Amino acid sequence: MEGVDWQDYWELLLGRDISQEDNTLNSQSGHMMYLNPTSNRPGYKAGLQTPFLNVEAQEEICFAFFYRILGSSLNLSVSRVWENRRYELLHSVTEFFLLFDEYYPWQRLEVTLPAGRYQVLLSSERGMNGTSGILVDDISLQPCQSLSK
Repeated sequence: MEGVDWQDYWELLLGRDISQEDNTLNSQSGHMMYLNPTSNRPGYKAGLQTPFLNVEAQEEICFAFFYRILGSSLNLSVSRVWENRRYELLHSVTEFFLLFDEYYPWQRLEVTLPAGRYQVLLSSERGMNGTSGILVDDISLQPCQSLSK
């Protein structure tokens, strides 16, 4: 995205590496994407981007995934990015919690994608105390009808 300074990064880790259970297997033997909550960098951003997609007008395609917040606050957003690097926000979630070590369950997010040629960007921004993070699992692109079954 133009004008965004990506100061952070996502990691692909096993649950046992961070003592967390993934959404798929509900065990520490599964993989998930991870934005580390212990780096203490408030406001830092990380992005995860798909290759270019061609979504036809007659299709109803959904970008879906599960997420779990670690820490006290975090903003998670799904945007589309065109070839000229301009972007449009499609969905945003802001979470605020009072306790860092409290258990927060996996949440499902499903975003219907508009027609066009673009990339999908999943981005996160740490909360102001800098100790927030997020786990993301089971990312999919598929017809929206199949997700409701």
